[in-house]
Amino acid sequence: MRILSFGGGVDSSAILYTHLFIEDLGIDQVIFSDTGAESQGTYDNIAQFKEWCDIAGLPFQIVSARAARSPTGFSRMAQCRF
Repeated sequence: MRILSFGGGVDSSAILYTHLFIEDLGIDQVIFSDTGAESQGTYDNIAQFKEWCDIAGLPFQIVSARAARSPTGFSRMAQCRF
């Protein structure tokens, strides 16, 4: 599985735009990790790309530490073993 870590900036936006509109780059899923500290312009860009991904049927997931807190106080991601 090929996952694009999407930050909403120039580089990841160019990669995702290419995948959606120019040539299939084999991306199976997009994940944006929300720190809560992005500019409004970045959040607007993320919303636009999420909409395009939804239309294309490409899963686009937004994760954040605030939303993923467990009863232990650690994020679910921190509990994963790699």
